[in-house]
Amino acid sequence: MLGFVLSFLSFGVSLWLKSKLKDVVAKFNLGTNLMANGVSEVIYGDFLPIAITRGTYVCAPAALVAGKGLENVREVFQIHQTGVSAKKVVVSV
Repeated sequence: MLGFVLSFLSFGVSLWLKSKLKDVVAKFNLGTNLMANGVSEVIYGDFLPIAITRGTYVCAPAALVAGKGLENVREVFQIHQTGVSAKKVVVSV
């Protein structure tokens, strides 16, 4: 856990330093920011239901179902270890 925190912090410091050297403004937004300002309601409440119904927004790539039930989670990891390109590997629960 400590390694993850340190790598995350070093990434942030590196991004900040590069942006200052190149005079670029960099911003980082968490998904929780969308909840506080109403953007999520516009996206998930207004836009997505209509767009999915009309077919103008599709879930892609198509899911590759690796099995049903949590006992097949290991199979998903094995599929990912062999290499997956442009596929969404899922376990149906």
